[in-house]
Amino acid sequence: MNVMRTFGIAAMALALTTLATGSWAEDRKPPANPEEFAKALIEASKPTSEHAKLQPLIGSWSYTCKMWMDPSKPPMETKGTIERKWILGERFVEEKVAGTGFDGKPGFEGLG
Repeated sequence: MNVMRTFGIAAMALALTTLATGSWAEDRKPPANPEEFAKALIEASKPTSEHAKLQPLIGSWSYTCKMWMDPSKPPMETKGTIERKWILGERFVEEKVAGTGFDGKPGFEGLG
């Protein structure tokens, strides 16, 4: 590809990006004042009914996980505990897992 053609393509891409960005920016309106903006942020960040659907996940459990790598052999097994709790004003659920690896030795940890 020659230099002029490459330059032309780059210029066209820049022009289209500039036009698209300008159009998008015109559609957005700044908040009327900082107080209204702060109120809108607080309202938008409140937990909703969708968060409430996560409530059954909260708590502590023991688990056993079995995995068959070969159907003719017994499964590998890992055991441990899971604890889930609300964090950050009941906006997120944190999960901590502690247990054994599939080798049966302790030390497996997980965080979600």
